[in-house]
Amino acid sequence: MPELPDLTVFAENLNTRFCGSKLNAVEIFNPKKCDSAATFMRGLRGQALREVKTIGKELFFYFENESYFSVHFMLKGGMMMVENHTNVKHKTAAFYFENQPILLFVDSMHWTKVLFEPLTDNIPDALKADISLEYLQKSLLRKRGIPIKGFLIDQKILKGIGNAYADEILYECKISPESFCEKLPADAILKLKEKIPATLQWGVNEIKKIQPNTISGEERSFLKVHNKEKAKTETGFPILVKEIAGKITYFTEEQVLYA
Repeated sequence: MPELPDLTVFAENLNTRFCGSKLNAVEIFNPKKCDSAATFMRGLRGQALREVKTIGKELFFYFENESYFSVHFMLKGGMMMVENHTNVKHKTAAFYFENQPILLFVDSMHWTKVLFEPLTDNIPDALKADISLEYLQKSLLRKRGIPIKGFLIDQKILKGIGNAYADEILYECKISPESFCEKLPADAILKLKEKIPATLQWGVNEIKKIQPNTISGEERSFLKVHNKEKAKTETGFPILVKEIAGKITYFTEEQVLYA
């Protein structure tokens, strides 16, 4: 699943390519997960794309008339630019912009959601928001008995952190993923406040170096601990793998357990 750093790079590249272009038509291939083409066309036909941005794990496409739509790729979704999609499998939706290739959304599991003007909420975005220390402290106390790994991937607390970057954040903080939320001391919470946005932005920067023009997929080769290709970290500690909070988790013994 693309995480917030991946989506941030996708959004920047889509802005470069499509902003200012008018939307001419929409095709929907998975009506169970998407709003109808007629719904999109009533709000967006002939409107120029103003901006693409991320909100958590979703992409939002905003147009000149203030209308918008969102895309959530779920587990296996992706997108591509094509001139013709006749032979493309697992299509979800196609957006036709003036003088541009077709922007095609695909998903082999057919879970991707493409929605016209879905409701939004005030849950902080893990990369953009200035997450306050007070918010983290109160949220952690409400999750007594929950491992910090589960806390970080809870989209009802912070938007945009997935399995891989939760492990990277905890590694940077030197906090064990098995630590209980309410047991974290003040200095560890302060590290979380700093390292959550910093680690995600580091991910953005590294993806840009490796795949500067990408609009799909996951780039994970640079990750320090959540990396199947690495047996040890750069500090020489063996990387341990264990299921924590329902997710395959990568960590080391140098990360402090608060329990």
